[in-house]
Amino acid sequence: GGRTTLHLAASSGHLEVVRFLVEKGAKIDAMDSEMRTALHLAAQNGHSQVVSLLKEKHANLEAEDTDGKTAAQLAKKGGHYSI
Repeated sequence: GGRTTLHLAASSGHLEVVRFLVEKGAKIDAMDSEMRTALHLAAQNGHSQVVSLLKEKHANLEAEDTDGKTAAQLAKKGGHYSI
């Protein structure tokens, strides 16, 4: 699948948009063509508040992308160690 509005908002760090989309029923663990979820993209880009919100809303922390990486691994790879 392609990227959803939730993917785009999470990737860009738009916390309130992410919150709105999740509250309106967006599929929190939807995957893009690389099997990345919104959590992967937020973590990779260092958006810690978005990551916290997605975790709070029960995003799958163990989901792996096409390279076998979890969101936490992508965060570390990007130098975002606090995530």
